[in-house]
Amino acid sequence: MYATAVILWRTAPTLVLAFAVQIAAAAFFVADAFAELFGSRNFSLGVADAPIAFALCIGIFFVARDLRDAARRSHAQKSALDIASGQLALVIDRHFDARHLTPSERHVAKLSLAGF
Repeated sequence: MYATAVILWRTAPTLVLAFAVQIAAAAFFVADAFAELFGSRNFSLGVADAPIAFALCIGIFFVARDLRDAARRSHAQKSALDIASGQLALVIDRHFDARHLTPSERHVAKLSLAGF
C-alpha cells in the first residue's frame, strides 16, 4: 500500500490532495451527522447530513479504487518502458556485433546515440 501511495504522489499529487480533502469532508459530515442524530442537537439536520456523509464515503471508496488502479497502470507502463528500453539496447548491440565493432568503437557509438 505504501508503494502505491508513493507512486500516486509522484505521478498525480493534485489527485492525492483532492482525495485527502474528500476524506476530511467525509469525516466532518460523519461526525456532524452522528452528533446531530445521537446528540442533543437537531435530529432533522442529522437526517439530512447522514445521506451526504454516506455518499461521500461511497465516493471515497470509488476514488480510492480508481487511484489504486491508476497507480498500478502507471507502474505497469513504467515496467513495460523499462523492458522496451532494454530491448532497444539489445538490438543496438546486435547491430554492433554485425559490424564487428571493437569495444572502444562500441563505446563511442553508444555515446553518439546518447547525444554526447
